[in-house]
Amino acid sequence: MRDKHQLRIKENQCEEILNGNKTFAVAYDDHYKVGDIIEFVPVDSAYLPIVHEIANKKFEITYIATAFECFSLRWGYCIFSFRPMKGELIEYTEGENTKEETTDAT
Repeated sequence: MRDKHQLRIKENQCEEILNGNKTFAVAYDDHYKVGDIIEFVPVDSAYLPIVHEIANKKFEITYIATAFECFSLRWGYCIFSFRPMKGELIEYTEGENTKEETTDAT
């Protein structure tokens, strides 16, 4: 069974996720598992929730490394990679061309 997690993320990182440049996160290890669902909660510099299109998208964890496996992480933290859930519409910009595609993640 997949668990769902909400993760606060600053506004400037939201665009990097949506355009495909940021595909990982470092977070307190909340018992994340490969296949779990991440919902990002965009926040401002005071960590107050803001409106952003990323809040309507879901992402799937594809890889996890803990402090046990990655010695540069603080104990209790992990780093995980993610991708948009299958069927999520992702918009990104390449040069001056804007593209829309539906991911085919399994």
